[in-house]
Amino acid sequence: MGYHHLHDEARPVGTAGRKAIAVAGDDSADVQTVSRLIDTLGFDPLPIGNLARGRKLEPGQPAFGANLAIEALAELLDV
Repeated sequence: MGYHHLHDEARPVGTAGRKAIAVAGDDSADVQTVSRLIDTLGFDPLPIGNLARGRKLEPGQPAFGANLAIEALAELLDV
C-alpha cells in the first residue's frame, strides 16, 4: 500500500471496503501489537504467518503495494 493510501483510505472498524495490511512475524505477541497498530490507523490487519511468509510482501510479488480489502488480500496471499 502506498503512503497516499495510508492517508486517504483509513476507515473506522466495520466500514465497508476497509482496506487491509498484511503482517508477518515469528513472535505472536509482536504480530498482535502490530495488528492493533494497523487497526488503530484505520485498516484491517491480516496476519499471514511467520516472517518467512513475509517474502510474499516484497517487491516483485503480487501483494506488493496491494490496496485491497481483507478478503481479496487473503485470497491473493493464499491465507
